[in-house]
Amino acid sequence: MADKGKESIGDKARACGKFFCNTEDGTVMGRGAKSWAGIGIFYVIYYICLSGFFAAALAIFYQLVDDKEPRLTGADSLLKANPALGYRPMPGLKTTLVRFTDDPKSYQEYIDHLDTFFKPYTGTQEGAIDCPGDNSPRNPSAHDKACKVGWTDLKDCAPTIGTKYGYDEGRPCMLIKLNKVYGWQPEAYSDTLNDTAALPAAIKGLYKDYMVTVKCAGQVGQVRYS
Repeated sequence: MADKGKESIGDKARACGKFFCNTEDGTVMGRGAKSWAGIGIFYVIYYICLSGFFAAALAIFYQLVDDKEPRLTGADSLLKANPALGYRPMPGLKTTLVRFTDDPKSYQEYIDHLDTFFKPYTGTQEGAIDCPGDNSPRNPSAHDKACKVGWTDLKDCAPTIGTKYGYDEGRPCMLIKLNKVYGWQPEAYSDTLNDTAALPAAIKGLYKDYMVTVKCAGQVGQVRYS
């Protein structure tokens, strides 16, 4: 026996339809024409004002921001005054140890990583210039230009066809890189090439003016520099 107090599906459908369009009192979703017109005008004005506020804020933002260089540079930037030192290939996020055996599968990922790293530099290097390789300062007018990569300086680590970067011989190539910092210029310890009094003891005998000196501390043997 059906429950007389319970609405049927048909009754619910008719009630829903009446809510969306009630022909008896001329309302749509409970609102008449005047109410819908009022709320429509309100939201039109609201979004016009919101768009105007956004446009004004964007215009002020572009007036304050230089489109050619970052607003904060040097020690005021997030990277501060000195670039961080990194290396390639990166073995992974959980370790800094490059480990491999004589099995080619153990070092193939490092070779692939170096190939990928070198790829942007193996083309024509359009826009780059030839820089002095004799430890002399660069021309100030060329400070905004990138230097061409000198493959001969990399010797056996150059990205030649079929190279294994020394991993197949147990003499792996490790590339040292500096992160890019806008406007950063390395400063020599002295303005004269022969004055080494200001040099830290750790790099005496290794330092060359206008070159970035990197000292390594080996944990499995003495490090030889070449």
